[in-house]
Amino acid sequence: MKTINLENAKRLDALGVKKASYFYYTEEPHAYVVDGDNKYRTDTSAYTADEIGEMLPYWIQIEERGVFFRNLNIFPCCEETGGWVVEYEKWKAIGADTMADSMALMLIWLIEKGHVKAEEL
Repeated sequence: MKTINLENAKRLDALGVKKASYFYYTEEPHAYVVDGDNKYRTDTSAYTADEIGEMLPYWIQIEERGVFFRNLNIFPCCEETGGWVVEYEKWKAIGADTMADSMALMLIWLIEKGHVKAEEL
């Protein structure tokens, strides 16, 4: 099971995303444990793509030159480079090596731009 990388996990934590996860990073980089009592567990959630997907809005209302609704799309990138792309159709697209990280980067961008409030997740 893929989780978001430690850098994205720390960015979401710093932005105030405090939703519970099945996995958490430990004090050792790039290691995570299943939720529960563990003396090495930190409070930094290692979200899965499923967990990030529950936080991403299915559509975004954009009010630029009128009101437009943009649907969420997630798809694999070109075969040569691999990776995944998350986009709100014809508005904003972000890619990364894994689906979980591309979804996390989109959520980070949405929070930073004020389209999603971390405390409401």
